[in-house]
Amino acid sequence: MTASTDAPAEDARQAGPNIQVLGRRAVAIIIDSSIILLLYALFSRPFIPVHLRVQNPTRLRGALMLGLSHASSTVLLGLVSLVATVLYFSLFEILFAATPGKLLSSLRVIDVSGERPRWTAILLRNIIRPVDAFPSYVFPLYLVGGVAIFLTQTRQRLGDRVARTQVAGVWSVGWADRSRAAVRQRAGILIVALLVASLAGGVITYLVPPSISPALKEKFYPDDVAVIRAAIPGAQRLLSLSVGSAQRSGGDAIYPLRFTLRASGSSAPAACTGTVTFHWTGPLDGWTLSRVVTRCLGKTTSSS
Repeated sequence: MTASTDAPAEDARQAGPNIQVLGRRAVAIIIDSSIILLLYALFSRPFIPVHLRVQNPTRLRGALMLGLSHASSTVLLGLVSLVATVLYFSLFEILFAATPGKLLSSLRVIDVSGERPRWTAILLRNIIRPVDAFPSYVFPLYLVGGVAIFLTQTRQRLGDRVARTQVAGVWSVGWADRSRAAVRQRAGILIVALLVASLAGGVITYLVPPSISPALKEKFYPDDVAVIRAAIPGAQRLLSLSVGSAQRSGGDAIYPLRFTLRASGSSAPAACTGTVTFHWTGPLDGWTLSRVVTRCLGKTTSSS
């Protein structure tokens, strides 16, 4: 029974690596890209600055309209994302000759002779991956790599051609350990690694509260979220606004707020204070705007 069961797999290995696995490669890319986006969201959240925006500061009409806007990714965040992507693919392929997506799709990375590639070749194929993945504004489309694969009989993207590597079905790779014990062990390692990474992202997000900077604007846009109306009766025009460093209190991060405004019936600017509170809602949602308290013109108001 065992001999008859293993015979087709043995025949497949003798026939050489099966590189006609484009559908499986597409599925693997979708899985890996989704994992990378999740990890990026968990790890990058603390390092993306948040603007505390005040709507229409020249005509307050008795209220501060506060909203939040995450700043667009900086060049530094882009470089960090690029390096993290290269490391993700390289480390998994060096250790297992496959990423989580490839393991789930029964694929392995091989060299052109069918053997396990050297770590230098794997690193090289993944350094060129960002070129193959273009365009990749949010989710990599692999337009360049896809065209290269379709134009070559060896089904190699640019990174594969430079590194002299290929992607083949695991059933046709002689050195690949496909035993159930090996599969379970590798799956366990992958699950633990991803859980640890997710936990680390949540811990970092909790330890590093939002970086807040004030910004004045005439109106809000769809990317502004968590709009809060803080009533300040008599306020007509905002003159200045500053936000201090966060003070931690349990699951809250409290930012001191200072601002000056022109009030009706007064010729001198009024100096006001307040607080902006963010509450920790968990690793998926992170810090969310919870409450705004203002003390101005002899009155204290609270909005949430």
